[in-house]
Amino acid sequence: MTPMRRNTIQINFVQVPTQLKELVAKLVPTLEEFSGLLGISILEQTPFIGWEKVIRPEDIASALHMTKAEVMSNWETRSGIKGFLTKFLVGKANQFWDSLDFQAFEDILALLIYGLVLFPNSDAFVDVNAVKIFISCNLVPTLLGDILHSLYACTARKRGTLMSCAPLLARWFISHLPKSVFKNKEGMGWAYRIMYLSHNDIIWTIKGMEDVAIIDRCGEYPNVPLLGTHGGITYNPCLALRQFGRARREGPHELLMSSIVFYFQGDSDEQRRRFIRAWDRVHRSDPHELGTKTSLPMEPYL
Repeated sequence: MTPMRRNTIQINFVQVPTQLKELVAKLVPTLEEFSGLLGISILEQTPFIGWEKVIRPEDIASALHMTKAEVMSNWETRSGIKGFLTKFLVGKANQFWDSLDFQAFEDILALLIYGLVLFPNSDAFVDVNAVKIFISCNLVPTLLGDILHSLYACTARKRGTLMSCAPLLARWFISHLPKSVFKNKEGMGWAYRIMYLSHNDIIWTIKGMEDVAIIDRCGEYPNVPLLGTHGGITYNPCLALRQFGRARREGPHELLMSSIVFYFQGDSDEQRRRFIRAWDRVHRSDPHELGTKTSLPMEPYL
């Protein structure tokens, strides 16, 4: 992985050593880990679906502590997409700070993070999707869906640029690395520092993840269907049990590992509807349902 411009990661699979690819492939970003890193709960309600009704100016105004007239006069269009210019939101944040309205300041700052860091459109624009996700208050599933969908696209092409949520993905990955990687007295690049890590070096279970209930399936699916901003993808928590301090002795059933990936532009809409309906029935497994607590790697997860 190579840093590019702000908030992006260039992924070149040709340059990544096989040993490292195999090790990294055994780490799976999870809803619960992202929730912990962000300090944001996962709600058992339908997250962003891309089919939300046209957002009303009064709803935006209420969420952002503005007047309806102020929203309408600053609701811009860039490349056919509605949203706010960054300079307008920064100006509002400064205004709220000066007036000591810290709740309003924090909400505007949060929206800027959504639009510029987590779901970037351009460096000077916070688009309508970021606003909708902010108002939905169920951010984590969309974040993970966006990351997994982007990683799938990069993998399919053997290279590419991860645009969405790159800082969060980097923060998650770093949380699983040993402290020795950060000392770096030799001044080596990241690829060289982690190239020779073994299974015993990885911090498989980060603090606070051993005793959490995890979302392991939704609706008709044996796994978790996620919708990002460009498409949908199923995510398999059964592959991440070791990250919750658990491990199965037998491999997961093939059905549990089934995967579905689609793009909004090429979908007939039926798959998206099924994903949406699935979030009406969210299933969480308590820690004792996940298997024996252990830190030992077991086949076939080695």
